[in-house]
Amino acid sequence: MILLPLLRRMGLDDIKEYHGGGAEKGKDIVCRYKDPLGELHYVGIVVKSTDIHGAVGKKGSASEVLFQVEQTLDEPFSDVYSLENIGIRECWVVTSGLIKNTAIESIRGKLGKSNLDKLTRFIDQDKIITLIDRLWPEFWINDLMLENLAHSLLTPIASTKSRALFIAEHPGTISREKIREVSQEIAAEMDNLEQLVEVVSTLHRDRILLKKKPVNVREAVIDTIKPMSTRKGQRIQIEIDTLPVVYLDIRSFRQILINILLNAIKFSSASSRPVEVRGFEVAGNVVLQIRDWGIGIPEGWEELIFHVGMRAPNAPPAVGPGVGLGLYIARMLIELHQGEIRLTSRVNPTEFSLYLPLGGPS
Repeated sequence: MILLPLLRRMGLDDIKEYHGGGAEKGKDIVCRYKDPLGELHYVGIVVKSTDIHGAVGKKGSASEVLFQVEQTLDEPFSDVYSLENIGIRECWVVTSGLIKNTAIESIRGKLGKSNLDKLTRFIDQDKIITLIDRLWPEFWINDLMLENLAHSLLTPIASTKSRALFIAEHPGTISREKIREVSQEIAAEMDNLEQLVEVVSTLHRDRILLKKKPVNVREAVIDTIKPMSTRKGQRIQIEIDTLPVVYLDIRSFRQILINILLNAIKFSSASSRPVEVRGFEVAGNVVLQIRDWGIGIPEGWEELIFHVGMRAPNAPPAVGPGVGLGLYIARMLIELHQGEIRLTSRVNPTEFSLYLPLGGPS
Protein backbone atom coordinates (compact mmCIF):
# COMPACT_ATOMS: atom_id res chain seq x y z
CA MET A 1 0.00 0.00 0.00
CA ILE A 2 2.79 2.45 0.82
CA LEU A 3 5.02 1.64 -2.17
CA LEU A 4 3.10 3.41 -4.95
CA PRO A 5 2.84 6.81 -3.19
CA LEU A 6 6.47 6.46 -2.13
CA LEU A 7 7.56 5.91 -5.74
CA ARG A 8 5.71 9.09 -6.72
CA ARG A 9 7.51 11.07 -4.02
CA MET A 10 10.79 9.73 -5.43
CA GLY A 11 9.96 11.32 -8.79
CA LEU A 12 8.71 8.29 -10.74
CA ASP A 13 5.50 8.47 -12.74
CA ASP A 14 3.28 6.52 -15.15
CA ILE A 15 3.21 3.78 -12.51
CA LYS A 16 1.44 0.60 -13.59
CA GLU A 17 0.89 -2.61 -11.64
CA TYR A 18 0.96 -6.06 -13.22
CA HIS A 19 -0.31 -9.20 -11.51
CA GLY A 20 0.87 -12.32 -13.27
CA GLY A 21 -0.21 -13.80 -16.58
CA GLY A 22 3.20 -13.66 -18.23
CA ALA A 23 2.88 -10.37 -20.13
CA GLU A 24 4.79 -8.46 -17.45
CA LYS A 25 7.92 -10.64 -17.94
CA GLY A 26 8.91 -10.85 -14.28
CA LYS A 27 7.89 -7.34 -13.26
CA ASP A 28 5.23 -6.48 -10.68
CA ILE A 29 5.39 -2.72 -11.28
CA VAL A 30 6.59 -0.65 -14.23
CA CYS A 31 7.24 3.08 -13.92
CA ARG A 32 9.51 5.71 -15.40
CA TYR A 33 11.49 8.86 -14.64
CA LYS A 34 13.06 11.61 -16.74
CA ASP A 35 16.78 12.29 -16.42
CA PRO A 36 18.27 15.84 -16.46
CA LEU A 37 18.60 15.65 -20.26
CA GLY A 38 14.90 14.86 -20.64
CA GLU A 39 15.35 11.20 -21.60
CA LEU A 40 12.80 8.72 -20.23
CA HIS A 41 14.08 5.70 -18.29
CA TYR A 42 11.75 2.79 -17.56
CA VAL A 43 12.11 0.89 -14.29
CA GLY A 44 10.80 -2.61 -13.63
CA ILE A 45 10.16 -3.44 -9.97
CA VAL A 46 10.09 -6.93 -8.49
CA VAL A 47 7.99 -6.75 -5.30
CA LYS A 48 8.32 -9.19 -2.40
CA SER A 49 6.80 -9.24 1.09
CA THR A 50 9.25 -11.64 2.75
CA ASP A 51 12.96 -11.86 3.48
CA ILE A 52 15.20 -12.62 0.50
CA HIS A 53 17.88 -15.10 1.51
CA GLY A 54 19.96 -18.04 0.36
CA ALA A 55 22.11 -18.29 -2.75
CA VAL A 56 21.32 -18.91 -6.40
CA GLY A 57 20.91 -22.63 -7.01
CA LYS A 58 20.54 -23.38 -3.31
CA LYS A 59 17.76 -23.28 -0.76
CA GLY A 60 16.14 -19.87 -0.37
CA SER A 61 14.44 -17.22 -2.49
CA ALA A 62 17.53 -15.88 -4.31
CA SER A 63 17.00 -18.10 -7.39
CA GLU A 64 13.41 -16.91 -7.85
CA VAL A 65 14.46 -13.27 -7.58
CA LEU A 66 17.32 -13.79 -10.06
CA PHE A 67 14.91 -15.28 -12.60
CA GLN A 68 12.54 -12.31 -12.30
CA VAL A 69 15.38 -9.78 -12.56
CA GLU A 70 16.75 -11.47 -15.69
CA GLN A 71 13.29 -11.49 -17.27
CA THR A 72 12.84 -7.82 -16.39
CA LEU A 73 16.11 -6.70 -17.98
CA ASP A 74 16.44 -9.17 -20.87
CA GLU A 75 13.01 -9.11 -22.46
CA PRO A 76 11.01 -6.09 -23.62
CA PHE A 77 7.34 -6.55 -22.93
CA SER A 78 4.08 -5.36 -24.44
CA ASP A 79 2.34 -2.89 -22.17
CA VAL A 80 -1.25 -4.10 -21.84
CA TYR A 81 -2.38 -0.50 -21.28
CA SER A 82 -0.70 1.24 -24.24
CA LEU A 83 0.15 -1.83 -26.39
CA GLU A 84 3.68 -0.47 -26.75
CA ASN A 85 6.85 -2.56 -26.50
CA ILE A 86 8.88 -1.19 -23.62
CA GLY A 87 12.54 -1.87 -22.83
CA ILE A 88 13.46 -1.75 -19.16
CA ARG A 89 16.67 0.10 -18.26
CA GLU A 90 16.72 -0.62 -14.52
CA CYS A 91 15.36 -3.30 -12.19
CA TRP A 92 14.58 -2.69 -8.52
CA VAL A 93 13.99 -5.53 -6.09
CA VAL A 94 11.80 -4.16 -3.28
CA THR A 95 10.68 -6.07 -0.19
CA SER A 96 9.03 -5.16 3.11
CA GLY A 97 11.31 -7.80 4.66
CA LEU A 98 15.09 -7.93 4.80
CA ILE A 99 17.57 -8.81 2.04
CA LYS A 100 20.55 -10.86 3.20
CA ASN A 101 23.95 -9.77 1.90
CA THR A 102 24.69 -13.34 0.80
CA ALA A 103 21.62 -13.26 -1.45
CA ILE A 104 22.59 -9.91 -2.98
CA GLU A 105 26.14 -11.09 -3.65
CA SER A 106 24.93 -14.34 -5.22
CA ILE A 107 22.39 -12.60 -7.47
CA ARG A 108 24.84 -9.87 -8.51
CA GLY A 109 27.46 -12.51 -9.26
CA LYS A 110 25.16 -14.28 -11.73
CA LEU A 111 23.97 -11.00 -13.26
CA GLY A 112 27.59 -9.85 -13.71
CA LYS A 113 28.15 -12.51 -16.35
CA SER A 114 25.71 -10.62 -18.59
CA ASN A 115 26.72 -7.15 -17.38
CA LEU A 116 23.30 -6.69 -15.79
CA ASP A 117 24.47 -6.33 -12.18
CA LYS A 118 24.94 -2.55 -12.44
CA LEU A 119 21.31 -2.15 -13.58
CA THR A 120 19.87 -3.76 -10.45
CA ARG A 121 19.03 -2.08 -7.13
CA PHE A 122 17.98 -3.80 -3.90
CA ILE A 123 15.64 -2.01 -1.47
CA ASP A 124 14.53 -3.65 1.78
CA GLN A 125 12.64 -2.43 4.86
CA ASP A 126 15.61 -0.49 6.25
CA LYS A 127 15.95 1.56 3.07
CA ILE A 128 12.17 2.01 2.86
CA ILE A 129 12.18 3.46 6.38
CA THR A 130 15.02 5.82 5.44
CA LEU A 131 13.10 7.00 2.36
CA ILE A 132 9.93 7.56 4.37
CA ASP A 133 11.77 9.55 7.04
CA ARG A 134 13.41 11.70 4.38
CA LEU A 135 10.25 12.34 2.36
CA TRP A 136 7.75 12.15 5.21
CA PRO A 137 6.25 15.67 5.50
CA GLU A 138 5.41 16.00 1.80
CA PHE A 139 4.71 12.30 1.48
CA TRP A 140 2.00 12.38 4.15
CA ILE A 141 0.31 15.59 3.05
CA ASN A 142 0.41 15.26 -0.72
CA ASP A 143 0.10 11.58 -1.52
CA LEU A 144 -0.75 8.93 1.03
CA MET A 145 -3.31 11.06 2.87
CA LEU A 146 -5.24 11.72 -0.35
CA GLU A 147 -5.15 8.07 -1.44
CA ASN A 148 -6.09 6.56 1.91
CA LEU A 149 -8.53 9.03 3.41
CA ALA A 150 -11.44 7.89 1.24
CA HIS A 151 -10.83 4.25 2.18
CA SER A 152 -10.53 5.07 5.88
CA LEU A 153 -13.92 6.81 5.85
CA LEU A 154 -15.83 4.06 4.05
CA THR A 155 -15.96 1.51 6.88
CA PRO A 156 -17.65 3.63 9.56
CA ILE A 157 -20.03 5.18 7.03
CA ALA A 158 -21.07 1.79 5.61
CA SER A 159 -21.42 0.28 9.08
CA THR A 160 -23.56 3.16 10.32
CA LYS A 161 -25.75 3.04 7.23
CA SER A 162 -26.37 -0.71 7.51
CA ARG A 163 -27.33 -0.45 11.19
CA ALA A 164 -29.70 2.45 10.54
CA LEU A 165 -31.36 0.62 7.64
CA PHE A 166 -31.78 -2.54 9.72
CA ILE A 167 -33.57 -0.61 12.47
CA ALA A 168 -35.78 1.18 9.94
CA GLU A 169 -36.76 -2.04 8.13
CA HIS A 170 -37.48 -4.13 11.26
CA PRO A 171 -39.16 -1.71 13.67
CA GLY A 172 -41.48 -4.30 15.21
CA THR A 173 -38.92 -7.05 15.78
CA ILE A 174 -36.23 -5.16 17.68
CA SER A 175 -36.35 -4.46 21.39
CA ARG A 176 -35.89 -0.98 22.80
CA GLU A 177 -32.70 -2.19 24.47
CA LYS A 178 -31.28 -3.39 21.14
CA ILE A 179 -32.19 -0.11 19.44
CA ARG A 180 -30.48 1.77 22.27
CA GLU A 181 -27.38 -0.43 21.93
CA VAL A 182 -27.17 0.05 18.15
CA SER A 183 -27.77 3.80 18.53
CA GLN A 184 -24.86 4.00 20.97
CA GLU A 185 -22.62 2.16 18.51
CA ILE A 186 -23.66 4.51 15.70
CA ALA A 187 -22.95 7.54 17.90
CA ALA A 188 -19.52 6.14 18.81
CA GLU A 189 -18.64 5.45 15.17
CA MET A 190 -19.78 8.90 14.04
CA ASP A 191 -17.69 10.46 16.81
CA ASN A 192 -14.70 8.46 15.60
CA LEU A 193 -15.39 9.59 12.04
CA GLU A 194 -15.60 13.25 13.04
CA GLN A 195 -12.37 12.93 14.98
CA LEU A 196 -10.59 11.30 12.04
CA VAL A 197 -11.78 14.00 9.63
CA GLU A 198 -10.68 16.69 12.08
CA VAL A 199 -7.24 15.17 12.59
CA VAL A 200 -6.53 14.51 8.92
CA SER A 201 -7.94 17.81 7.66
CA THR A 202 -5.71 19.85 9.96
CA LEU A 203 -2.62 18.08 8.57
CA HIS A 204 -0.23 19.91 10.89
CA ARG A 205 -0.20 19.05 14.57
CA ASP A 206 0.28 22.69 15.61
CA ARG A 207 -3.19 23.47 14.21
CA ILE A 208 -5.01 20.87 16.36
CA LEU A 209 -6.58 22.61 19.34
CA LEU A 210 -7.03 20.51 22.48
CA LYS A 211 -9.84 21.37 24.89
CA LYS A 212 -8.47 19.97 28.12
CA LYS A 213 -10.51 19.41 31.24
CA PRO A 214 -10.12 17.24 34.35
CA VAL A 215 -10.96 13.63 33.43
CA ASN A 216 -11.55 10.58 35.60
CA VAL A 217 -9.44 8.20 33.53
CA ARG A 218 -10.99 5.01 34.89
CA GLU A 219 -14.53 6.17 34.06
CA ALA A 220 -13.47 7.45 30.63
CA VAL A 221 -11.84 4.11 29.79
CA ILE A 222 -14.92 2.13 30.84
CA ASP A 223 -17.30 4.43 28.91
CA THR A 224 -15.11 4.17 25.79
CA ILE A 225 -14.70 0.41 25.92
CA LYS A 226 -18.33 -0.52 26.68
CA PRO A 227 -19.63 -0.21 23.05
CA MET A 228 -16.56 -2.14 21.79
CA SER A 229 -16.61 -5.03 24.24
CA THR A 230 -18.40 -7.48 21.93
CA ARG A 231 -16.76 -6.45 18.66
CA LYS A 232 -15.67 -9.56 16.68
CA GLY A 233 -16.60 -11.70 19.68
CA GLN A 234 -13.60 -10.37 21.59
CA ARG A 235 -13.82 -9.77 25.29
CA ILE A 236 -12.01 -6.82 26.83
CA GLN A 237 -10.88 -7.21 30.42
CA ILE A 238 -10.37 -4.06 32.49
CA GLU A 239 -8.12 -3.88 35.56
CA ILE A 240 -7.66 -0.23 36.51
CA ASP A 241 -6.65 1.17 39.87
CA THR A 242 -8.23 4.27 41.38
CA LEU A 243 -6.34 6.96 39.48
CA PRO A 244 -5.82 10.70 39.93
CA VAL A 245 -7.62 13.13 37.67
CA VAL A 246 -5.74 13.95 34.45
CA TYR A 247 -6.27 17.03 32.26
CA LEU A 248 -7.18 15.68 28.82
CA ASP A 249 -9.05 16.51 25.66
CA ILE A 250 -11.68 13.80 26.12
CA ARG A 251 -12.41 13.26 22.42
CA SER A 252 -8.74 12.90 21.60
CA PHE A 253 -8.22 10.56 24.56
CA ARG A 254 -11.06 8.32 23.41
CA GLN A 255 -9.66 8.29 19.89
CA ILE A 256 -6.24 7.23 21.17
CA LEU A 257 -7.75 4.40 23.20
CA ILE A 258 -10.10 3.25 20.42
CA ASN A 259 -7.30 3.16 17.84
CA ILE A 260 -5.05 1.03 20.04
CA LEU A 261 -7.90 -1.30 21.04
CA LEU A 262 -9.13 -1.74 17.46
CA ASN A 263 -5.60 -2.68 16.46
CA ALA A 264 -5.44 -5.26 19.27
CA ILE A 265 -8.84 -6.73 18.42
CA LYS A 266 -8.23 -6.78 14.68
CA PHE A 267 -5.14 -8.95 14.97
CA SER A 268 -6.52 -11.31 17.62
CA SER A 269 -8.94 -14.19 17.17
CA ALA A 270 -12.11 -14.95 19.10
CA SER A 271 -10.29 -17.89 20.70
CA SER A 272 -7.43 -15.73 21.98
CA ARG A 273 -7.18 -14.58 25.55
CA PRO A 274 -9.23 -11.43 26.24
CA VAL A 275 -7.65 -8.11 25.36
CA GLU A 276 -6.51 -6.59 28.65
CA VAL A 277 -6.56 -2.95 29.67
CA ARG A 278 -4.63 -2.14 32.84
CA GLY A 279 -4.17 1.23 34.50
CA PHE A 280 -1.91 2.51 37.26
CA GLU A 281 0.12 5.53 38.37
CA VAL A 282 3.90 5.63 38.18
CA ALA A 283 6.52 8.40 38.27
CA GLY A 284 4.15 11.31 37.64
CA ASN A 285 2.23 9.54 34.89
CA VAL A 286 -1.01 7.63 34.53
CA VAL A 287 -0.12 4.54 32.52
CA LEU A 288 -2.60 2.48 30.51
CA GLN A 289 -1.41 -0.86 29.15
CA ILE A 290 -3.30 -2.60 26.31
CA ARG A 291 -2.32 -6.25 25.86
CA ASP A 292 -3.38 -8.79 23.25
CA TRP A 293 -2.33 -12.33 22.40
CA GLY A 294 -2.67 -12.05 18.63
CA ILE A 295 -0.18 -12.35 15.78
CA GLY A 296 2.42 -10.04 17.33
CA ILE A 297 4.69 -7.50 15.65
CA PRO A 298 7.69 -8.70 13.62
CA GLU A 299 11.19 -7.74 14.70
CA GLY A 300 12.29 -4.53 13.00
CA TRP A 301 8.75 -3.11 12.79
CA GLU A 302 8.65 -1.53 16.26
CA GLU A 303 8.84 1.99 14.83
CA LEU A 304 7.52 1.39 11.32
CA ILE A 305 4.01 0.42 12.53
CA PHE A 306 3.48 4.01 13.70
CA HIS A 307 4.01 5.38 10.18
CA VAL A 308 1.13 6.15 7.86
CA GLY A 309 0.14 3.36 5.51
CA MET A 310 2.36 0.67 7.02
CA ARG A 311 1.04 -2.82 7.64
CA ALA A 312 3.18 -5.56 9.15
CA PRO A 313 4.03 -8.37 6.69
CA ASN A 314 2.59 -11.04 9.02
CA ALA A 315 -0.93 -9.55 8.86
CA PRO A 316 -3.23 -12.32 7.58
CA PRO A 317 -5.49 -11.53 4.60
CA ALA A 318 -8.53 -12.55 6.68
CA VAL A 319 -8.38 -9.35 8.73
CA GLY A 320 -9.24 -7.33 5.64
CA PRO A 321 -7.65 -4.18 4.23
CA GLY A 322 -6.14 -1.48 6.41
CA VAL A 323 -5.02 2.06 5.68
CA GLY A 324 -2.46 2.49 8.44
CA LEU A 325 -3.81 5.66 10.07
CA GLY A 326 -4.81 4.35 13.50
CA LEU A 327 -1.47 4.08 15.29
CA TYR A 328 -0.12 7.19 13.58
CA ILE A 329 -3.07 9.29 14.79
CA ALA A 330 -2.91 7.75 18.28
CA ARG A 331 0.75 8.69 18.68
CA MET A 332 0.25 12.17 17.27
CA LEU A 333 -2.63 12.88 19.67
CA ILE A 334 -0.89 11.55 22.76
CA GLU A 335 2.24 13.56 21.98
CA LEU A 336 0.05 16.68 21.85
CA HIS A 337 -0.79 15.85 25.47
CA GLN A 338 2.98 15.70 26.19
CA GLY A 339 2.48 11.96 26.62
CA GLU A 340 3.96 8.93 24.91
CA ILE A 341 3.04 5.56 23.40
CA ARG A 342 5.55 2.79 23.92
CA LEU A 343 5.54 -0.66 22.40
CA THR A 344 6.63 -2.49 25.54
CA SER A 345 6.23 -6.05 24.20
CA ARG A 346 6.12 -7.26 20.59
CA VAL A 347 4.48 -10.66 21.08
CA ASN A 348 2.92 -12.95 23.72
CA PRO A 349 1.56 -10.51 24.66
CA THR A 350 1.77 -7.55 22.31
CA GLU A 351 1.64 -4.62 24.71
CA PHE A 352 1.25 -0.88 24.11
CA SER A 353 1.72 1.44 27.10
CA LEU A 354 0.14 4.90 27.07
CA TYR A 355 1.85 7.45 29.33
CA LEU A 356 -0.28 10.47 30.32
CA PRO A 357 1.51 13.07 32.45
CA LEU A 358 -0.14 14.40 35.59
CA GLY A 359 -0.43 18.14 35.95
CA GLY A 360 -2.60 21.12 35.13
CA PRO A 361 -4.25 22.14 31.84
CA SER A 362 -1.09 23.48 30.17
